[in-house]
Amino acid sequence: MNEQAPEDWLTLEEAVKVYSLSERTLRRRLTTRQLDGIKIHTPSGREWRIRPPHPVTDRPLTGSSSQGDPETSLDLIRVTDIEQLLAPLARERDTLRSELEREREARLQETRQAAEARLADREEIGRLRGLLERTQSGVERLRAIPATDFHNNVMEVKDQPPEVPAPTRRRFRWPWQKHS
Repeated sequence: MNEQAPEDWLTLEEAVKVYSLSERTLRRRLTTRQLDGIKIHTPSGREWRIRPPHPVTDRPLTGSSSQGDPETSLDLIRVTDIEQLLAPLARERDTLRSELEREREARLQETRQAAEARLADREEIGRLRGLLERTQSGVERLRAIPATDFHNNVMEVKDQPPEVPAPTRRRFRWPWQKHS
C-alpha cells in the first residue's frame, strides 16, 4: 500500500461527515473499491485516506435523492454545472466536425480534378492514336508508290528492285546423319 496520500484527502472520521455514511459502510466501500482510498502508515498504525468527492462529477453515495433535503444532497447535480463541463467538449466536437467537412471537401475536389485529368488524358491518347494511324497509313501509301526520280522537274518512275528473299537457315546436321 502507498505510504503517502495527497494532503487534501480525508481521514475516515472526516469522510463520515462529508459522505453522510457510517464508518462501517465507508470501510466496506473502500475494500470493494466503490470509493477511492489508500492505506497509509501513521504512528498510531495503518489508516485510510479517502479522496474527497467532486461536487459535480462524483456519483452520489447516500442513496436516492428523495432522502433529505434535495438542496444539500450530494445526489443533486446542477444542469448548469453539467453544461459548463460539456461546453469545451461541444466546442471541440464542432471544431472536429468542421475540420472533417473541410477534409471531405478537399478530397472531393482532388477526386474531381483527378477524374478531369484522366478524361483529358484519354482525349489526348485518342488524338495521338488518330495521328499515329494517319501517319502509318501515309507511310503505307508511300511504300506502295514505285521509286521515282526527278530530272528537270519531271518525275520519272523507276522500276522497283526485285525483292530479295530472306536467307534461309540451313539445318545443322551431324556428320553421321543422312542428307535428305
